[in-house]
Amino acid sequence: ERAGGGSGVERAGGGSGVSRAGRGGGVEHAGGGDVDRAAGDSGVERAAAGGGVERAGGCDGRDGGDPAVAHRKEEEQRRPSPINYQEALDNVGGSDHIIQRMLVKFIHRCPIVWKVLRSSLEQDDYTTLRREAHSLKGSAGYVAASTLKQKAYDLQLLCDCVIKEPPKCDEEKDAVRVRLDLGLRAVEAELVVVQRCIT
Repeated sequence: ERAGGGSGVERAGGGSGVSRAGRGGGVEHAGGGDVDRAAGDSGVERAAAGGGVERAGGCDGRDGGDPAVAHRKEEEQRRPSPINYQEALDNVGGSDHIIQRMLVKFIHRCPIVWKVLRSSLEQDDYTTLRREAHSLKGSAGYVAASTLKQKAYDLQLLCDCVIKEPPKCDEEKDAVRVRLDLGLRAVEAELVVVQRCIT
């Protein structure tokens, strides 16, 4: 994403609402439930729609007495933040204002990007899938979401292979779909992790 422009969806009402949870890399509250969601029911869209503001690491301290939820939140707290906030700041010359705007735009665009990725795979549109994976890789790099960047790059490379040697029969096409679907699911899983960190 380019700071201060681009096609990202701006948050209604202005202001970023992003605050850092210390300098250790955690980020919290980038809009919560007011995300402009694409149609569908992917984990990415559900994460974008989540109402509660979570602390860095993904835990808001409220588990409703559910042991499974409490365990998940404990695991998330132990997991390193998926966004390196200091690195993201360095990417934009140390400007808090710019990186906060970028994070808000990133979280708003995630469901849209996910919808395009999924529809491209369903339509066997490998060129669009490759382009969107490449774009996501760049956006993830700007906000210093290194694991997401790598998974998007892995998907891009898979698309490169398919574009270079297209499947020649239905059996090969099915095998390609399975490989790309696995790559796409890995991207989705990390998108959800990143969104929970930001929201």
